[in-house]
Amino acid sequence: MFEASDQAPADQVVVAIGNPALRQTWQQVLEQVTAPLGEVLHPRAIVSATAQLGPGSVVLAGAVVNANASLHQGVLVNSGAVVDHDAICGAYSQLGVNAAMAGASRLGPLACLAPGEVLNCRQTRYAALELAPGASDPVEGLTLKP
Repeated sequence: MFEASDQAPADQVVVAIGNPALRQTWQQVLEQVTAPLGEVLHPRAIVSATAQLGPGSVVLAGAVVNANASLHQGVLVNSGAVVDHDAICGAYSQLGVNAAMAGASRLGPLACLAPGEVLNCRQTRYAALELAPGASDPVEGLTLKP
């Protein structure tokens, strides 16, 4: 049995939790302790050379991220999902299995597309957000609305 001290330190880490708010919380904890954040790209994912992936992004098997698409930090693109050209995935957003974002669409921070759901060209989806308990200003923090 190995003890934590016996193992080599991780080169990079990601948070692959299917709950956007929890993914944000844990990634921010890692950032505070200056853990080296990376990206996970499954070998069967297709990611354009012109796409931008933020720290902590995860792109799973069969997913496609096309030209000039932008994934902000902590984005999760599940198996078979498509982020088409010029689409933007806000921080900690998530696409379900086989969900699709058409060209120039936008998925806001912490927002989700359900499995198989489609966001049409230039369409935008925002998460239901509310101020964190005790916050008086959005700068102090947003949480997902239950």
